[in-house]
Amino acid sequence: MKFSHARLLALSRAAGALAALALCLGCSPHQTDAPPADQVRAAFAAALPAYLAVTEVETETLPTAADQAKVNAKVTVAPKDTLYVNDRRIPGDPSILLIKPAQAAGAKVTLYGSLQAQHALDRWTLSAPEFPNDLASLGQPRSAFGVQCFVAGSPEAAAAIKALQDHADALEREMQARQEKERQAKQA
Repeated sequence: MKFSHARLLALSRAAGALAALALCLGCSPHQTDAPPADQVRAAFAAALPAYLAVTEVETETLPTAADQAKVNAKVTVAPKDTLYVNDRRIPGDPSILLIKPAQAAGAKVTLYGSLQAQHALDRWTLSAPEFPNDLASLGQPRSAFGVQCFVAGSPEAAAAIKALQDHADALEREMQARQEKERQAKQA
């Protein structure tokens, strides 16, 4: 099929008119309906504790206005080290905190979160991500618990508990000896 010069010129003008109409209606070919995936991933990674590594982010963008959106995300993370939670505290002087493993290093954990996004001047601005679940329930690195903590059931925990009991027994014997000495002094 051959096109005459006049027909090609008319098609060219029509295409130009359609492009101009699209720009007027806000349908710029450069504007996107969602923030870039790498920007969303970086926002979620920045909001998480340093001991969690983001391995994957799946998003669902829901437009809320012409230039705004809510981004729901399924974020898969992996702890860099084993994470622990409180097991129990054993009273004494000093008291001993027993902790137990909650997440193994490298184990994949799925979190759900969301953020607000606003598009202006060919750029997306993202709010701080929100996570509906408490991140503390995942646990924390052992270093977050202080010096007097031990992993429940470990040989170190057993030795610390024995040392605490031995110290308590020694204090009890010392107090009994003092009371006996005072009793004898009153009788004399």
